[in-house]
Amino acid sequence: MMNDRFTSWLEERHGLGLIAETTARNYREFCAAFLADHGRADVASITPQIVTAWYIKRLKTCSSSTVRTAHVVLCGFFSWCTEQGDLLNSPMLKVKPPRKEQTERKALTEEEIRKLLDHVVAKPMVGLCIRIALATGLRRGEIAALTGADLDLSTGKLFVTKAIVKVGGCERVSKPKTASAVRVVSLPASLLEELRAISRGPTEPILLSAQGGRPSLAHLSRSVGAAMTEVGLGDGYCLHSARHSHATALLRKKLPVKAVSQRLGHADVTTTLRTYAHVFASDDAELAEAMDGLLA
Repeated sequence: MMNDRFTSWLEERHGLGLIAETTARNYREFCAAFLADHGRADVASITPQIVTAWYIKRLKTCSSSTVRTAHVVLCGFFSWCTEQGDLLNSPMLKVKPPRKEQTERKALTEEEIRKLLDHVVAKPMVGLCIRIALATGLRRGEIAALTGADLDLSTGKLFVTKAIVKVGGCERVSKPKTASAVRVVSLPASLLEELRAISRGPTEPILLSAQGGRPSLAHLSRSVGAAMTEVGLGDGYCLHSARHSHATALLRKKLPVKAVSQRLGHADVTTTLRTYAHVFASDDAELAEAMDGLLA
């Protein structure tokens, strides 16, 4: 049955170290609705038409990106089934994923950054969270997981070795999804001095809520989102905008793409090039101007 084979696939990938436990759970969550509908069916009975019909049904209740993620997972699963001899050919070879939704990634301008930082002076936890994201490009979960032990205040290095993830409605500390997400990030002098001043203990979170503990991921997002709304930033702006602004600023300064990619913890340079294609597109005008000098 589909259910049994899907479980075997996840267990094998996790056992071989190809995916983390949290990734395996996420894969099952994304395909839970498909397994609810077809989990009792034999793998060989799943046709491209069945998968496509399920996509159409699923799109009535969830986003295109959610279905596209399920598509990627199902492609991997059925490919494995083919390798195992369950199928001659994967049905996914004839299944098209839904059209990708075009979502605008918004980076903050220098003026917006100054306005936001001025506004959060009276909000210690929110302000520090935003400054860390702007200065380092860390993800939300990576920032939330930081403790005093992750900082070398003598060298100004920050060690990204873990992240807070949400599994089954509960948050916990987890290893990063990929090896490239484990990295060492150099801190700018201003942030380094700020972190030296607060001097957290080795096991104490860098970010502390008003109650004294680590803020939840949802609380971080709500708090930062509220601060951005209060300074007039509308839809499309969130905590991730600070990471996006960090990367955009570095790339616009023509810094090496590989170095930026490593600082962001991307799996490879291709991810950086694809995510920030709009930044590189602006270089084309400069290339045209450079050719003017040659042709004149």
